This record gives sequence, structure tokens and C-alpha cells, in this order.
Amino acid sequence: MRLTSKLSLLLLPLVAIPLLIVGAVAYLRLSAVAEERSGAQIETLLEQIRFQVENRVATARSNLFLFSDYPLIRRYFLAESEEERYLVLFHPVQRQLLNIQRNYPEYYELRILLPDGFEDLRVVNRELPNHSEEAFDGPTLQEIRGAPDNVVVRFARNPDNDELACYIIKRISLANEAVDDPGTPPTLRGYFSITLDSMFLLRQLEENLLGERSGLFLTDDLGRLRYLPAHLGWLGGQNLPLLWLHDGERDRLTQRVELAAGSFQVRSQRLYGKLWLHAIICERELHTASHALGRKVGWITLAALLISLSLIFLGLTKLVLGPVARLRQGIKLLSAGGELVQVPVESGDELGELAQEFNRMGLALKESNEQIRNLAYNDYLTELPNRFLFLKTLRQAMNVALREKGQLGLLFIDLDNFKNINDILGHHVGDQLLKEVSLRLRDNLRGVDLAGRVDPGEFKHELARLGGDEFTVLIHGVTSAVGISKVARRLITAIERPFIFEGNQYFISASIGIAIFPADGDNSEDLIKHADMAMYQAKKLGKGRFEFYSKELSKLVLERTHLERRLRAALDEEAFELFYQPIIDSQSRKVVMLEALIRWNDPELGRVAPGYFIPLAEEMGLINALGEWVLRTACNHLREWQEQGLVGLLVAVNVSGRQLEKPEFADQVRDSLNFCGVPPESLHLELTESAVIQGEVGVLATLSKLRKIGVRIALDDFGTGYSSLSYLRHLPIDILKIDRSFIQGLGQQNNNIILSAIITMAQALNLKVVAEGVETQEQFAFLRKERCDLVQGYLFQRPESVAKITPKLICGKLKLH
Repeated sequence: MRLTSKLSLLLLPLVAIPLLIVGAVAYLRLSAVAEERSGAQIETLLEQIRFQVENRVATARSNLFLFSDYPLIRRYFLAESEEERYLVLFHPVQRQLLNIQRNYPEYYELRILLPDGFEDLRVVNRELPNHSEEAFDGPTLQEIRGAPDNVVVRFARNPDNDELACYIIKRISLANEAVDDPGTPPTLRGYFSITLDSMFLLRQLEENLLGERSGLFLTDDLGRLRYLPAHLGWLGGQNLPLLWLHDGERDRLTQRVELAAGSFQVRSQRLYGKLWLHAIICERELHTASHALGRKVGWITLAALLISLSLIFLGLTKLVLGPVARLRQGIKLLSAGGELVQVPVESGDELGELAQEFNRMGLALKESNEQIRNLAYNDYLTELPNRFLFLKTLRQAMNVALREKGQLGLLFIDLDNFKNINDILGHHVGDQLLKEVSLRLRDNLRGVDLAGRVDPGEFKHELARLGGDEFTVLIHGVTSAVGISKVARRLITAIERPFIFEGNQYFISASIGIAIFPADGDNSEDLIKHADMAMYQAKKLGKGRFEFYSKELSKLVLERTHLERRLRAALDEEAFELFYQPIIDSQSRKVVMLEALIRWNDPELGRVAPGYFIPLAEEMGLINALGEWVLRTACNHLREWQEQGLVGLLVAVNVSGRQLEKPEFADQVRDSLNFCGVPPESLHLELTESAVIQGEVGVLATLSKLRKIGVRIALDDFGTGYSSLSYLRHLPIDILKIDRSFIQGLGQQNNNIILSAIITMAQALNLKVVAEGVETQEQFAFLRKERCDLVQGYLFQRPESVAKITPKLICGKLKLH
């Protein structure tokens, strides 16, 4: 017998029997795995559908809270009379609800309900009858009234179209601040309901068939059918023994049920509230798939047997087993986390080449891991530690300092006006500057340079780039603020030295905020936040300096944050008031104009000065909305005065430079005049010198457009800015208001001569002249003598509210002192 035959007879049982066993085990295991995978896929499908439903409901809940806070809807609920509700508010609210439906078509029914549950207002975006004005029964109302967060979500059949729908209902309890006493608790005003289209859920049930007799359907927690897809129609007459659905502590169940059609697995998932989603799977279909899998495994096993015998007979040699084992060991080491894994295979065949490739792959993997580690912990531009590594180092240093009862100093460095470098010179110059800044910081933080200057002993620090133009320095072993001050001052000096790029010099400064651990924060987040706050305080005080964090600074930040919040609330609630100060003809002493002055009396902050909250509104981007309110309110007051017989009266309104920068500002002014029915020539707009001189070209175009409309333009606070009388010839203005500082300085040095020259030259340019801040008879006498056109000040009248000044204007008894 040949050796080939002997090897065949020897290897056949050694290979065939294990392969057959493996095939049988694989068949059993794969069958189980297939069933488990099918179950897992079904569980995943149920979970996905549940997630979609919860997401839709959560979105609808959030939108319901948002819609119910709309001022118009809140006013509708607060309406005390049927005339106000149905004659004034009904159609605007109806239009707003229709607008909501245009943006959210899935909310096909929006309703406002009375406290007794009867329907008050209803809008739909489809053909839908209304079979009952009573939206909800007694138990449902009790459930809504007892809801902890005022919202109830119910899945039920819509009686208007007999389709499954999702109702999201919110209880509206409000206190009418205009009628109720302070401290009166909110009262029930009604309900706001959204009907969410459930077609997205039903489509899932129809599309996911799962098999000929398998699929998805819905029930309530008592097992009553709520929706059954068409292909599961045979299930409609079956009595499903679905247990424990009413158990509120369980959200997922798996049961095996026996029906007339055979055995079925039922996987149940609580979809939302009392609504359950079920997947019914026919076990016969599941076993059919397993049998098909078994046949595939049998053929694969047979093919593996033939292939294995051939390969073993051809390739089983003593030279193969060793390299394979060593390669296998290398792979195990690599998969266990080893970076530099090398396989000692020196043969010149394919296995040797494979081993060489594996070795090269190990080297490349080690280099890649090092690059990834470097990118994860270091800034790519400056090669300094990044935010992630710095936070890790900071937390470790804080733990050590706590154990050793030591202190840490954190310096938060921000480059001043760095954005201008990027915007004007380009990001490539900005990147080069950041690199140079990092080098200067490194050089000035070396322990050999600073040891003994901060504190005696060893000097240890960490320098990092948090991002953008922000750097941090962590100093260990701090014992005094003097040492940190020296470090901060030295860093600022180093950064202020000129930077030279491509033969050009560039200058930049830095602001530094300093916080001490643990006094200024016992965790990394607070310590960085407080150092950041101190840095912004340094910028506020002039930049190019350092500041230490203090509790007073934190208090100022909190007060500003509170003021910003109250300012937003005041703008939303229109909690401002306009006062008016007369502007007098200097010769006839008659009132020819009123200047509108905004006032804010906050219930929490008290009276807030305009010089405080108007700049804040400009910083917050609210000045356009605030200015629009002032303009609209002043026009309304002017119309009322003109209707009461004060036809020739004019009103002056102050305008911010931010408003003038908007191209559509002139159109807004024209629309306000048209809406209020006020002649354009009755309105004067006052703007400061800086708004015109520092403004863009578009500002002058806006002013020209306003003059074409007919509005008069006044240049306010003349003499405090940049303009000259010669420059006024090129400005589209009609009135010149001399700043009060000139009036208060009458009789001092050459002020009288300067003021006379301003009046004369302005009138020569056909400009009306207004002198503001007149407080004494001597000042008025001088201005009248110099033929100043108009005067304004406390000598004549202080600013008053509309309620106080209107009777005086009508009766002609405005008392001029």
C-alpha cells in the first residue's frame, strides 16, 4: 500500500469525525443562534418603534409647553370676558394655531378646551368631522388634573375618524397679574390639546410583516386589540391569553401561546403608558428557517471535509506547523494589546513573507498608536498639552495638593484682539503668532529662570493651550500672591514684545486671570471658570493686565447675568415706559417738540438707569427690538395727541447706531408711521455723532432714505465726538443738538465764544440748533440773546409720564419755570 493511501486512511477518520462533530454542533448552535438573533432583531425592532414613539411624544410635549407659552395663547386663556375672547382674540389665536399646523402638519388637530372639558376652539388640517364638543370624559379630566407635570399623554381611538391617535393634553393654570392680587395662586383656565397623527406607527406595523402568519399589533394593558394589520386579520377572532400586561412594573414580556393555527411566540413591549406593542412569531416558520440552515451547514461540513483532507495531505509538513503556531501567538499578543509584536520566522517561503508583513504591520501599528496618543493629548499647532491632558493633569495636581495641604495657581491667558489678526492678516499669520506666543511662554516659564522668584525651592508648572487664543499655566507649590503676580507680569511683558513676520512687526497684548486652589474653587471646573472670569475682568479694565479672582467679581457677574435675564423678560413683557421732556422755542417759549425718553422700573431691580441697561441691550443684541418698541409707542402717543387737537406737536426719538446699521431700518420707520397714521414730518430721529462718524457707508444711505420719507434727523450730543462744523455740510441732518457740557460751561474760559460760533455757523448751514441741559436763567438768557432756535432742560420741565404731561399739553397749562 502506497504512503499516499496510508496517509489517506490515517487522516480520514482523524479529520472526518471531528468535522462531522463540529458540523453537528455548529448546526445546533447556529440554529439556537439564529433563533436568538431573530429574537434579538425583533426586540431591536420593538425598541426602535418604542424609541420613535417616545421621541415623537417627547417632541410634541416640548412643543405643547412652547405653544402654550405664546403670549397670544396665554392672553386667550386669561381673557376675563367672552367679548375679549371671541371678538378680539379668537381669530388671531385661530390663525396662530393654523400657523403651528403649517409648521407641524403631524399635529392634525389642535384644541383649546374649557375647564369643564368642553371644546372652545379647534383647528384641523384635514377633512375631519366633529362628532362631540365634549373632548374628554370625567375620568380623563381627573387624570389630567392630577398629572404631576400638568400633561397627560393618551393613545385612544379618535371618535371623529375612528383612527388610533395620540392625545397630548396640558392643564393650563395661570394667574392674571392685571386682576388677581399678588400672591394669588394660579387658577385652572382650561386645557390645550394636541392630536398627534399615529400613521407613522401604523405604517411600521403594516410594513414589518415578519412572516406569513407573523407580525406586529397593538393592545391596551388589558389585552384588548387597538390595531391589527391586514395580514394578521386571522388573529382578530382569537382569544389571546396575554398575561401581566396590567403589571405596571414590567415593560417587556415574552410568552408562548397556543392558538388554533399552532404555537406562537409573543414578545410584548410597553410602547407608551397603557399601550403595548406585540410581535407574534409562528414557531413553524421559525423551525422552517432552522431546517434550511441545517441543510446549508451539512453541505458546508461536507465541503469542508473534502477540502480539509486535500489541504492537509498537500500542505501538512513539519515546516508549516511551527511558523503557523508562532504567527498565531503573535496575533494573540497583538489582540491582547501588545504594540510592538515581532514574529521570529526566517523561512523564505510564503509563510516567511507573511511573517515579515506581520512584523511590518506591528511597527506601523506602534507608530500609529503613538500618533493617535500625541493627537489625543497635545495641540497639533503649538505641540503643547491640549485641554484634555491639561484637565487630567489639573485634577491629579489638585488631589496631590489636597493630600499635602498645598496650593496651586491657575493662570488663564487670553490674547487681546487676536481675532483682528486672523480677520485682517489671515489665519496663516495668526497660526505663526500662536506658535511664537507658545515659545515665549515656554521660555519664560523655565524653572531655572523663575526658581527663587516665585517661591523658594523648586518651581514646577504645566503650560497648555485650551484652544483658540487661550492658554493656561498651572503653578505648583504656591505660597503667596506676590510670586504669581511676578509670573503674570513677566508673561504679559514677553507677549507684548513685537512679533516679526516676513519683515513686518506686529504687536499684541494678553489679559490674564488668576485663581488659587483651593481658595477659589475645590474642583477643576470651578477653578477654570473663576480664572476665566478674572481674565474677562482684566479685559474690561483695559486689557494687557492681570487680575485675581474674588468673590466680589463673581457677585458682579451674577448681578449682570440677573440683569440680562430681567432685561429679556422686560422686553418680552413690554415692561418699559416712555417719559417726555418738552423742547421749547427760545423766543416764544412755546412747546414745539417732546423728546421720548425710555424708563424701566423693574419689580425686582427697581428703577434702572437708561445709561446702564441701553448699552447692555446693545451688547446682548436686543437694541433693535427695544428701539422698535420705543418708535412704535412714541408714534402711538403722537397720534393720540394729534387726535386730541395737538396737531403741530412733534416727537423726537433717540436711535442707536446698531439700528442704523440695519438696511431695513428706514422701511421699519415708514411702516410704523403708516400703521399709526402719523405724518413723517412730525417725527424727529436723534442719533449721536459716533453713530454717524464711525458708522458704515450704509448708515448715510439709511439717513438719506429717512429724509426722503419726510423724517427729520437730529445730531445729538454735538461737540463730544469727532465731527466738525465743516463736516456737517456732508451729513443728511436737519437739527444740531449742542451737548449739555457746553451749556454747563458758560462763563468759563472761551465757552461763550465757542458756543456763539457753533450757533451762528450751524444756522448758516440751515440747521436748527437745540441747546440741551439748560438749568439756569442766565444760561437761557445767553442762548436767547444768541438766537438759539430751541432749548431743553430742567429749567423748563423735567421728563414726565404720558399720564402727567398729556393734560398739561391739552389745556395749554404746561408750566415753564
